Amino acid sequence: MPYFYKGNINFRKKTNLIEMTTAVIRKKLHDYIANASDNKVKGMYLLLEDEVSKENDFSLTESHLEILKNEKKAHLEGTSKSYDWKEAKEIIKGLA
Repeated sequence: MPYFYKGNINFRKKTNLIEMTTAVIRKKLHDYIANASDNKVKGMYLLLEDEVSKENDFSLTESHLEILKNEKKAHLEGTSKSYDWKEAKEIIKGLA
């Protein structure tokens, strides 16, 4: 098995990531994490904690909140066009 050297660390090339799809990589990671020891899961989380936290950091700007507020008001007052689920699906499918 070929080795790659970087400083004092040896990296074994086990898989060619270029040939693997992201879906396959996700599946392999999911399976690994599902069966990993608690300490390994905690260690992985510590490595990724900042990224995981960023995933949940979502907020709308004040201008977007104002748009939503106005659209909700128009909907509740009946001054905007609304669609039921069947109509929405037809529009999406291009049947309307």
